[in-house]
Amino acid sequence: MSARQRALVILLSLLVGMAGTALLLIAGSGSVGPLPEHSVKASGPKQPPLFAGEALISANGGFSDAEVRRIRGSVRVSAISAVRTGYLPVASGTAGYEVIPVETIAIEPTAYAPAVGRAGARLEAMLASGVVLSRSAASLRTLRVGQRLELTKRRVLEVTGVVDDHLLGGYEAAVSVERGERLGIARVAYALVRARGGLDTLKTSLRRLLGAKPLAFWLPGQRPWFRGGDGTHPLAQVKLRFGEFPEKPPTWASGPSRCSARSAATGWCSTTSRRPWPSWSGSASRVWSTSPPSSGSAAASGSASPTAAAASCRPAPGASGSTSPPAGPAPGSTAAWSTPWPGTASPGAAGG
Repeated sequence: MSARQRALVILLSLLVGMAGTALLLIAGSGSVGPLPEHSVKASGPKQPPLFAGEALISANGGFSDAEVRRIRGSVRVSAISAVRTGYLPVASGTAGYEVIPVETIAIEPTAYAPAVGRAGARLEAMLASGVVLSRSAASLRTLRVGQRLELTKRRVLEVTGVVDDHLLGGYEAAVSVERGERLGIARVAYALVRARGGLDTLKTSLRRLLGAKPLAFWLPGQRPWFRGGDGTHPLAQVKLRFGEFPEKPPTWASGPSRCSARSAATGWCSTTSRRPWPSWSGSASRVWSTSPPSSGSAAASGSASPTAAAASCRPAPGASGSTSPPAGPAPGSTAAWSTPWPGTASPGAAGG
């Protein structure tokens, strides 16, 4: 072997050694390695958008049937789903405090399901024979499809579906319009409208048709929950944090909201309960006292329970505005309360 060949062999050996050393150093440092398994997999299909192309229209006190017909008759409306809201009187199983209010919508399945979009394709079949629960409501009651939701007066509803909370606008349950009427959920709180043309022309048309009635318009994505009202947390989200409180059979189970049209317009209202409403924890009080709901939200719901009405009413003029319970009659009496969380703790509080 000549001197030149020996030099080439030595040079190649040095290059190989340097390359091997470099690879060992890189592998040891962790800067190069197998990619995580999830990074090489093709991403799955995205969740279809909810309520795409819909506009939500709400008003203090909701809409009468005649007003809904006017909205439907607008040349700027191609489709409408009128959403009725109220409360199901769910049996608590606690003696003396038999009712847990469950925030519920009553909807026409053939109109609401298309408004939701592809994600709501199965709602129509689900609502045909029972009640559809949100995931939060099903979790609170440990219920699954095929089980029964027990109401007061020994009434039961079969759970025919459990869906994402956002499909129901944050409400805990949904029933058909026919079933809702039998359960006292009849007042239209808001409407989902598919406009024919732009939003501005829709606003102009509906304001002309409904006269001086103040209207609010919302589009998907403008608020965390696509629902009527003033944008505060849905009752289900409050329950998940602080628990549920059963109550004695209240007037909302068979009657309208206790906030009159005049009090809804002025922003002042009082709620009537057969006992002082339980005082929630300081944290719960701060949720509402730091960001008080706007006026009329209880009336807009169509039928307000003490839980929601207390959260949606400001202190009456002259009230201190404190979240501590005011002096009032003993438990079991009828009292008109106007502060956010009146009364004392319930002996039968559930959860929380």
